[in-house]
Amino acid sequence: MKCEICGNEIPEGYKYCPVCGDPVFVVDITQDPEEEKKDKKEDAGQHSESKNKLADELKKNRDKLQKSEKKIGKRINKKKTIIGAIAAIVCIVFVYCIHADSACFYKRHDIIKAEIIDVEDPTILFVEGMFFASNGKVLQDGFTRKYEITDISYNEDQTKAVFLRGEECYYIDAALKPRLLTSQSDRAVMSKRGTKAYFNDLKKGCVSVYDSETDEIRQISDEGTMERSCVSPDGNTLALYRPGDKSISIITPDKAPTRIVSGLKNLSAIAVSDDGKRVFYRTYNHDIYAYYFYNDKKTTTVSTGYYLRECINYDCTELLAFYRGAMYFNSEMEKGISLIDVNITSVVVRGSATAWVDGYYSTYYVGVDSLEPSLLKDEKGGVYYFPDHESDVYRVNIPGLGDDEIRLIDPEMNSVLWLQDNALGIYSFYKDGIKYATIDAINVKGVYNYSYNDDLSVIWISTFKGDLYLYRNGTCTKVMEGIKEDIKYDKLTERTFFIQGKNLYSVKDSMDSMKLEMENCRRFSVNYTFMDYVEFMGEDGYRYAYIFGNIVKED
Repeated sequence: MKCEICGNEIPEGYKYCPVCGDPVFVVDITQDPEEEKKDKKEDAGQHSESKNKLADELKKNRDKLQKSEKKIGKRINKKKTIIGAIAAIVCIVFVYCIHADSACFYKRHDIIKAEIIDVEDPTILFVEGMFFASNGKVLQDGFTRKYEITDISYNEDQTKAVFLRGEECYYIDAALKPRLLTSQSDRAVMSKRGTKAYFNDLKKGCVSVYDSETDEIRQISDEGTMERSCVSPDGNTLALYRPGDKSISIITPDKAPTRIVSGLKNLSAIAVSDDGKRVFYRTYNHDIYAYYFYNDKKTTTVSTGYYLRECINYDCTELLAFYRGAMYFNSEMEKGISLIDVNITSVVVRGSATAWVDGYYSTYYVGVDSLEPSLLKDEKGGVYYFPDHESDVYRVNIPGLGDDEIRLIDPEMNSVLWLQDNALGIYSFYKDGIKYATIDAINVKGVYNYSYNDDLSVIWISTFKGDLYLYRNGTCTKVMEGIKEDIKYDKLTERTFFIQGKNLYSVKDSMDSMKLEMENCRRFSVNYTFMDYVEFMGEDGYRYAYIFGNIVKED
C-alpha cells in the first residue's frame, strides 16, 4: 500500500506511514456495528503501539541522519583542509616563481679566485650578472641577480658608468658601490670624457644630470627625454629631444636653450660637439634615414639611406654611417658620399677604435681626430679599405681575416699583423693597394697562434709542436716547450695565457712576468657565456673564465 500523502510504500500491518506519520485506515463495509466497535478499540491500541514504533523509528532515522551529517561534515572539512593546503602550496610556488624569475636574469657563477690588484684608475665591466673592477673587486648576487641590469653606459676609459636596475637608475665606479640616482627611469647616458651622467627622472617628470665629481643632481628640463637625445663627449652640452613639438634644442651651462630644428617626425639627435656649435641628427621614414648636419646656425642635408649605425669623431665634424652600404661626410663637404653598397657589419677606425654592430640605432663616438682611414667588414667576411674621401675604397684580399685581427695595429702605417702560410707578416695598406712583408726576425715554423701588444714590440707565438716563442726588441727566442699549442690574449689585462701540463699560466712582456693562474686545467674552451674573455676547461669538467684577475666558475 502507498501513503496517500507522501506516496511512499507502507508495510503490511502498519497503521501509520513510517515516513510522514499519516494514519492509515482500512474500512471493511461488511462488518457489523458490534464488531466495528471492538475493532476500533483494537485499532486504537494498535494505533498507539504503531505510533510508538514510528516515533522510535523516526528517532533512529534522525540519529542516523545526524551521524551521516557529522561524517559528511568531517569529509568536507578534510577536503577543505586538503584544498587549502594545495592552494597554499600553489601560492608559495607562484611567489617563488615570481622571485625566481626576477632573480634568475643571470645564472650564478662562483668566484673561486679573486686577486686584488693595485692599479691606477681601475676600470669596470659588467658581464653575466656581475660587476668587475680591474683592481679585483666584484659586485654580484643580491644587488645584480634580483633585477635585470640594462642600458649600461660607460665613459671612454670605462672607469665610470650609469645603468638601470629594473626601473632604478644608478651610477657606479671602480669602488663598486652603486649610487641611486632615481627610483624610476628608462634611459641613462654617461658622458665619454667627463664626470656627468644624464638620465630620465620619471618620478619627477624631468631630465636630470648627475656630476660624480660633486655628487650633485641637477634638473635640466621638464619637457624633453633622453630617448633620441645625445650628450657631448665632455658632458657639458646636451642635444635634447622634446617630443611635444618634435624638436631638438642645444642646452649648455649658463646659456639659454637653442632650438635648432622642430616639427620633424621620427627625429633623433645622434652627436653634439663640446661647444654645442655642431650637431648631427637624423629622421626616419619607411626604412630610409635622412642625415643632417647643424654647424653654427647652418643646416646641411648630408645623405639618405638605410644605415642604422654611425661612427662620429669627438669633434663632431665627421660621420661614417653604415649597415646597408656605407656613407662618409665631413664638415668641409657639401653632402655625404657613398663608399660601398654591400652590407657592412663592423668598422675599424685607426688603431683599435672599433665600432661593432651590436644592435639597431647605435651611435659610436670614436676617440680619434679623423675617421680616415678605416677598415670596413661585410656580413660575408669581406674586408674593405677606406683610405680617405678622395680615394676609392678597395677590397682587401686577406682570406679568413676575423674580427680579432681586423684592428689596425699601426695608425700611421695603416697595417695589420697576419698569419699566412704558417709565417707571421704585416699587411700594409696604401691608396693604390696593399703590401705584405714577413717579419724576418720571426723564423718560426708551424705557427699555430699568436698574440701581440699595440705597438708590436712584444709578440707571443705558439706552434703545433707545443713550443712557445717570444719576439721582443727585434729578436725571436724559444722560451718554453711542452705547452698545449693554443694561446689566448686577454685584452683587459694585456696578458697572454697558455697551458703547460695541467696548469694555466699568464705572461705579459717577458718570462719574468709569468705567473700561475690556476691548476688542473684541461684546455682552452669557447662558450657564449664569456665569449670575449679567456675561457678554459677544468679537469672537473666545469668551464672557467678569467676576468680582471678573477677566475669565475661557470654554473
